[in-house]
Amino acid sequence: MNRLFLLFVTAATAFAGDWVTGGGNPWRSGLSDERGPASREALVWQGTVSGIFGAPIYIWEGRLVTMRFQSLEYAPIVCHDLATGETLWTRDFAGSHSRSLPIGFRDGRVYAINFQESQHDTLYALDAADGHILWTGKVQTWMSITESATFADDGDLLVTAPDFKIARVDCTTGDTVWATSRVWPVTGSADICVYDSTVYACSGDIGSLYINAWDLATGRFKYKTRIVDTHPGGPLPQSAPMVGDDGIVYAHKPGDNITALEDTGDSLRVLWTHEVSGGDSNYSVFAHFAVGPDRSVYCASDFRIQRLDPDSGICRDSSPVLKDPTSVYFGVRMAIGADGIVYLTTGTSSSALYCLSCDLQILWADSLPNMNTSGPAIGNGCLAVSGAGTALKVYRNAVAVSEQETSSRQQFPLRAIHGPGGTRLRFSNPASGTVTIRVFDACGRVLARDERFRPAGPQEFAFPTSASGVAFAVVASGGRTAAVKFTQVR
Repeated sequence: MNRLFLLFVTAATAFAGDWVTGGGNPWRSGLSDERGPASREALVWQGTVSGIFGAPIYIWEGRLVTMRFQSLEYAPIVCHDLATGETLWTRDFAGSHSRSLPIGFRDGRVYAINFQESQHDTLYALDAADGHILWTGKVQTWMSITESATFADDGDLLVTAPDFKIARVDCTTGDTVWATSRVWPVTGSADICVYDSTVYACSGDIGSLYINAWDLATGRFKYKTRIVDTHPGGPLPQSAPMVGDDGIVYAHKPGDNITALEDTGDSLRVLWTHEVSGGDSNYSVFAHFAVGPDRSVYCASDFRIQRLDPDSGICRDSSPVLKDPTSVYFGVRMAIGADGIVYLTTGTSSSALYCLSCDLQILWADSLPNMNTSGPAIGNGCLAVSGAGTALKVYRNAVAVSEQETSSRQQFPLRAIHGPGGTRLRFSNPASGTVTIRVFDACGRVLARDERFRPAGPQEFAFPTSASGVAFAVVASGGRTAAVKFTQVR
C-alpha cells in the first residue's frame, strides 16, 4: 500500500512558520497547523551548545534559532539545521552588557534585540542564511526575555517600545510605521496579538487589567475594556491576551479568571468568565493559555490544565496535577497540534515537557531542566523545546497515513504536473480567500511555500524542482484541505 506523510492544515491557522513561544501565530492562541510527535521516542537530536536555561525557540523553513545563555558575558543566538541539529551559525552583537535575544523568525529574517531590559534595546534583522545584520531598527524596544514580536500579514513587526508603547516596524527597512501613545505598564504581559485589522494588548497594574484595541493600519486607539475581578486585588498580570480563530478575545487575570470577549467593532463585550486559581507568587501563575482546533480553551488552574467550553467557559476536562512538589513555580506555556494534542512545559530546575490528549490525559512526558523562559515550538513537522545544559531537544512527527485514508479527507481536487525543471500544482479554489500551499519532502522539510489571496476558480502554483525523490503538497483554502503525493524529477 502506498504511504503518504501528510500534514493537514486549514486556511485559518497557517502560521506555524512564525511560531513564537508565547503563542505560535499572530493570535498567540498556541494553535499550530501541524501535528506534533506521538511519543518521546520521536526525539531526533539534542543540542550540543550549552546554556544556563532555555530560551524562546523560533522555526522557519528547516531552521531553528534560539538564544543560548552560556554566561553573564556571553549569550549568542544559535541557528541549527532543524533536521540534523548541525550548528549553522552563531551571532553575538550584544557584547558583555546585554544578550543577543531572538524575538521572531519569518521570510528568511531572524529578528533580534540586544536584550538589556533598559527600555533602550536595539532591534535588528539578521539574514537567516549566515546571521549577518540586514538592518538596524529606527525604534528601540522594551521587551522581556519571554516576549516576542507579532507579525502583520505583510510581515511587518509589532513590538513593545519604551514606555510600553506599541510600534509597527517595516520588515524590509526597520523604519517605524507608527507608534501608539503610552500604554500603562503591565509586567510580564506586554506581548501583542493581532486579528484581522485590530491589535490587542494588555494594560493595567496590580489588581487591574484592561484589554485595549488599536487599528493595525494606523495605530489609532479604538477602545478598551476592564476585566472584572472575581477576587479584587491579586498579583500583577503575567499573560498576554490571545484571540481564537473565530475572533473571540481571551484575557487571563492571574489567580482570578479567564474572560472571553467579543469585539463588536465599537467595544469589547464580555461573553463569559471562568474562575481560575494559581500559586502563591506572581511567577507561579505565569501561565500561557491556548485554543484548540475545536475552539476549546486550555488554561492553567490549581496546578492543572483545564479544557473550557468555548461558548460557556464551563470546565469540560482537567489534567492530573502537573506541578513538581519541589518547585514553587508553575509557569506554563502551551502549543496545540492540528489534531488537538496539547504540548506544554512547566517549572524551573525540575521542569517537564508534557504531551496531553485532547481530554487532558498524559500521553507521554520528558524532563528538561530550567525551561522557565522557554516553551514548546511546533514547525516543519517538528516539536522543539529548550532547557539548561545541552537540553535543546527536537522531536519529529513521523505519522504515516495511507493514500486511501487521506483521499476521503480531500475536499477539492489537486493535481501535480511535471515539466522540464519544475512541477505545477493545479486545483480549483472553492471560494475567494487566502490560500496556503506548502510542499514537503518525506522528512517534513518545506521545499516550497505560497500564501496569498486567490479568487475562486482554477488556480496554478509552479515551483522549480531541485532534486529527485518523493514529495508532498498540501493546499488549504476556506477550511478545506487537499493533499497530493508526487515524485520530483530533475
